[in-house]
Amino acid sequence: MENLLSISKVCELLHTTSRTLRFYEEKSLIKSTRIADSPIRYYTIEEVERIRKILILRSLHLPLHEIQSLIDHNNFVDSLSQQMRILASKQQSIYQNYLTLHKIPADSIHTVSDLKNAITQNALMEQNTPEYRTKKTLALHATNLLLEDKLQEFYSIFDEDFKQLIGINTLEAVWGAYPHNPDFMRTIVTSYQNKHDFIVIVQTETCKILITYSYTDPNQLSGVAFEEME
Repeated sequence: MENLLSISKVCELLHTTSRTLRFYEEKSLIKSTRIADSPIRYYTIEEVERIRKILILRSLHLPLHEIQSLIDHNNFVDSLSQQMRILASKQQSIYQNYLTLHKIPADSIHTVSDLKNAITQNALMEQNTPEYRTKKTLALHATNLLLEDKLQEFYSIFDEDFKQLIGINTLEAVWGAYPHNPDFMRTIVTSYQNKHDFIVIVQTETCKILITYSYTDPNQLSGVAFEEME
């Protein structure tokens, strides 16, 4: 018992939840120890350290299959540093694409603060248009129907061309492919416009899902795509 910590204690130390630890155990990422017939899960010091590493990697939005290989790597710090370099490179690419898309002169951006100000000003201009507000309202309404598993209602708000291409059974299969723990409340993290489409990002217990909506016009959805974010 001296070298074992209860699940409640581990959650307290690492600022996580018992649901999360049980889910990781179901995915064979961690192992708990049981004492006699007690239902309480216990973890060794070594296992607590493993959980800490998993939580660090999840904060970087890495998928579970990558986390499995990284935490088993002989040099975890080197692996983590490499992942952070990859993320930094992706962030730089995203910033450059943003400048190009919105025709912001690169020579006007000298600091991170300049970039943040340019993004904020551009976003405020976009959000002040009736088209933006209409698209956002429709996208959030559709997403809430998804999160409530009201797929028939969700399906009904798309145009007829979409329904001819995609049947309700196909839609149910695609959405159902993302694992959902009923004890975990899926939530909308953020939403934004991307050219003519509207993006909504949803947080599940294991990943973030990027949902892209396309429109016939601001009041009519014409398509949807789902993508698990790394």
